[in-house]
Amino acid sequence: MKITIKFGDRVFELNVEPNTKVKDLKDEVARLTLVPPHLQKLSLISSGAKVLLPTSSKISLFNVHNGTEIFLEAKETENPIAPQPTQDDRKAVRSRTAQPVFNPAPVAHVQERGSLTPSSVEKIIEHEEIESPSVEYEPWLTQCVLACQEGKVRDLFSVLKDYMRKRNMRVLVEDVTEFLNSPHNGKWSCIHFACYMGHANIVKELIELGVNCNIETDDHWTPLQIACYQGHKDCVELLLNQPYIQINKMTAERGTGLHLSSLMGHTEIVRLLLDKRATTKLEDPYGKTALELATNIDIAELIPKYIGEELLEKYGQKNHERPAGFNGEVYSISSWQINDKLVFLVIDTQNGTFIHYNNKNAYLEGIQPDISIPFVDIQEVKSVTSTMSEDKFYFVVSTRDITLKYYTNSKDKSAEWITRLYECINFFHLYIHRPENREWLENQEENRIPIQMASFEHRESFEEEAVEYNEGRHINEDSFDVVEEIGSGSFGHVYKVIKKDNQEIYALKVLNKTMLKSQKQLKYAIAECKILKSIRHPFIIPIYWAFQTNRHLFMTLEYCPNGDLSLILEHAHYLSTEISKFYIAETILAIEHLHSMDIVYRDLKPQNILVDEFGHIRLADFGLAKENVTESNPAMSFCGSPAYLPPELLAQTGAWKPADVYCIGANLYEMLVGQPPFYTENITVLYQRISKSRIKFPEGIDPDAKDLINLVMNKNPEERPSIQQVKQHSFFRDINWDDLFAKKIEPPISQDDFKKLKVLKEKKKQKRQ
Repeated sequence: MKITIKFGDRVFELNVEPNTKVKDLKDEVARLTLVPPHLQKLSLISSGAKVLLPTSSKISLFNVHNGTEIFLEAKETENPIAPQPTQDDRKAVRSRTAQPVFNPAPVAHVQERGSLTPSSVEKIIEHEEIESPSVEYEPWLTQCVLACQEGKVRDLFSVLKDYMRKRNMRVLVEDVTEFLNSPHNGKWSCIHFACYMGHANIVKELIELGVNCNIETDDHWTPLQIACYQGHKDCVELLLNQPYIQINKMTAERGTGLHLSSLMGHTEIVRLLLDKRATTKLEDPYGKTALELATNIDIAELIPKYIGEELLEKYGQKNHERPAGFNGEVYSISSWQINDKLVFLVIDTQNGTFIHYNNKNAYLEGIQPDISIPFVDIQEVKSVTSTMSEDKFYFVVSTRDITLKYYTNSKDKSAEWITRLYECINFFHLYIHRPENREWLENQEENRIPIQMASFEHRESFEEEAVEYNEGRHINEDSFDVVEEIGSGSFGHVYKVIKKDNQEIYALKVLNKTMLKSQKQLKYAIAECKILKSIRHPFIIPIYWAFQTNRHLFMTLEYCPNGDLSLILEHAHYLSTEISKFYIAETILAIEHLHSMDIVYRDLKPQNILVDEFGHIRLADFGLAKENVTESNPAMSFCGSPAYLPPELLAQTGAWKPADVYCIGANLYEMLVGQPPFYTENITVLYQRISKSRIKFPEGIDPDAKDLINLVMNKNPEERPSIQQVKQHSFFRDINWDDLFAKKIEPPISQDDFKKLKVLKEKKKQKRQ
């Protein structure tokens, strides 16, 4: 569909899909207007009111249709914007590629298999709303990208020298390498641009400066894949001559360099890859081998010649033995350590992981490791020379998220670590991508002991045993018998389970790591676990154990047999004043405790308020909770359930404790009335009502309850009462908060009533079936 963007007196037309994200729309608008996404404010007129488009939403939520007018305002900023390339610059870049110009950041179309549409090619200078390590390198990184696109070696080195001079740094190879590996706007780095344009002279210089030849872009391209796809033979040759190039590396969306060059008909590149023993039997993510993708007769005849007994023996499952394990002590160096640290590394070929322990004793005593990285996630392993010390031989292990640096005092020992790691990387790449071998890996996973999550952002332990469980044994999925599924969501399921050794009942939350990563939600799962581990409160769900496998995260929680408040509302439609008061009061104590720790919950709704076996509430699902949130450091993410969002989140002005106070009012209203305050199926109207409308109450609502709801749901967060002031409101005059905390007040709904509710729920379920 076609929409119109109005920016002052300028008008632009765009073709977009209905499910386009506002973030992607801003990318397209930036390309047309040169207004960076983080300075854009997009809005439309709906029912006579101006509605802002939150970045994290899809335009379909706002009934955008063919012909819709969207208005762009540019936010003011005191920070200078990096210089924009002129139209002549853009034309010069485009004229140097044999391929037609590709549209950046495809919004309206899904990329076809193999198509190279780098979102960075045309948007050379664009400031994303995401936090990017390239920000600290501007404007030098942008200038380097331009030099790499235009093949100007002299300009590249001129920018590097200027960068080092301005940053007051010594010109060391390692400093330059870190700078050059940094992705521009979080997407492509210099070597990706050079390979795309086919500038072998630039690629050669970048390799000599130590760039990562296996680094993967945000849209899943390696330098070798790009050069093979584009048909730049000289670039491919330079990359293949690197001792640590991952010739058989595939990414989430595309096959190896051999797959891509075969698909594009680049015969000489196919020959180069085969000479370097690229594997011919691998299937790409779409189940095709390089031979099946061949688009000309020369390649179709060339590949079979290389499929001989030697290659089959070398790479076939029957004759290719799993590499031997390896371990030992090495020294670790990092920016957060004052002194080098003697650590213990393990190459675990049984589970396919590279493991880092703080010391050897931790390994011998079976303590969980500090870092564990699957071999298939390692992008590069290489030696690093240093002029500072002649008796230290460094090697580096890099993933997309972290670079770990080690050394030994023996050149041969460091070389052995590099060799053994690459043997494992190549072996597991073969196994993870060959369908006939996946069963082997899955069987290995089933028998794995739980390992700590390698959280590179937080570097925190993911597994911690509960206070009452101190027998010292490992907990994993085999420790439980599944009784039934009791819940599900976008990223996984919740099961009722029985622990085999003591027959205790728990709720086991199982999250799919692939889904979490693809939706950029992994950090929220980690945050949930961290927060729950730090909390002990009578009205907050306790976590007992957390562990993981290659595919899943597991959290063992208290089992609440009475479901959540939405179950009660589903059958009762609304609750009496006294019942509502009891449940909202216990919820207030839970929120008060979180606020005392500067944690904002951000997702308060009946579905997240569980009821335990005794009838008391347990606040659950901390996936959106955020730590260290204060008035001066608000949470800026647009998240939560639409019907309960406070106005400040819609306005994107940041949220802290008053946002939870607002949600207390929204939940109390729903308990008393049977639906949220501004509820409608139309999301645009809902957001308008939240921002502008007054709360309407049906007849018969307790006056004190109405007054409290109006107070806590004030449109201005600064005028809302604190949690302590809420507790002092006249609505709670008959609540003894100390007795409530001590669970001395009898819950208003009996266990017999909950049993009846469960029976009714089962009957409804059977009718639907």
